[in-house]
Amino acid sequence: MESLKNELSTVKMTKDDTISSYFFRITHIRDELQAIDEIIYDKEFVIVALLGLPKYWNSFATGISSWKNSPSFEEMWFAYIKKKLVFP
Repeated sequence: MESLKNELSTVKMTKDDTISSYFFRITHIRDELQAIDEIIYDKEFVIVALLGLPKYWNSFATGISSWKNSPSFEEMWFAYIKKKLVFP
């Protein structure tokens, strides 16, 4: 369990990752932790996801961080999809 928690807290998006593959990878780690009854709160998960993004994602991360109410991971994902549809 500690290994998975450490992996989640240090995961970073690599140059070979797309945002989708990065989100899939961290979601997989979260799901593995939840399968062994380790609770990962959505707010914590969003923070982990944003901290793992490279600098060229700063505007997206700043935008998400500025929301009045902390978004769920799914809301953050939908914000990315919406941004991609508007600014392909």
